[in-house]
Amino acid sequence: MVAKGNRVISRPFFAIDVYNGGDQFVFVYLDNGDDPAVYEGVYYDAYGRPNWIMLVTENLSVYINSLIARVKEGRNPF
Repeated sequence: MVAKGNRVISRPFFAIDVYNGGDQFVFVYLDNGDDPAVYEGVYYDAYGRPNWIMLVTENLSVYINSLIARVKEGRNPF
């Protein structure tokens, strides 16, 4: 898939959330097991960093549990 700025994700993935006007998204690779790592993709980077995909957490289950904890604290999960 070709994204804005000719950025490419060549592996199958599922977007969990899209935010910041569609310039950023959180996703998992679908070929990465039952509890895959969660990544953030940034289409536009004002600093021009070449690495536009960054690790958020090692496991989807950890990511989900952190969102649930935020809701329990009365905070926005995102």
